[in-house]
Amino acid sequence: LTCLRDIPYLIDPMVNHTNVLGFFVGNKVVNLQNNTDAMTFVKAATRDVKIYLRKNNCRDIPVGYATGDDILIERNLADYLNCGANPTDFLGINLFSLCGDSSYI
Repeated sequence: LTCLRDIPYLIDPMVNHTNVLGFFVGNKVVNLQNNTDAMTFVKAATRDVKIYLRKNNCRDIPVGYATGDDILIERNLADYLNCGANPTDFLGINLFSLCGDSSYI
């Protein structure tokens, strides 16, 4: 999500599809220990989407965030997203691992 005015354009086309299981408000917004202050945006986006869904009498759709697989920050991010009003409903973790021979670095 980019800002409040974009919420209707992003949510409305999807909200009535019964196979929509949730909305992500971000994906790997924070990817280093020194940029965790960006999580305030994720927290605000979660709040805004939840408010929009309630105000428009939408069905109860979870709102979540996806983070990278970084053991140094993921627990703190989960705790932060789960505290206070309008906590994040779910947290996805992008797990990337390679099997066998690979040239991907």
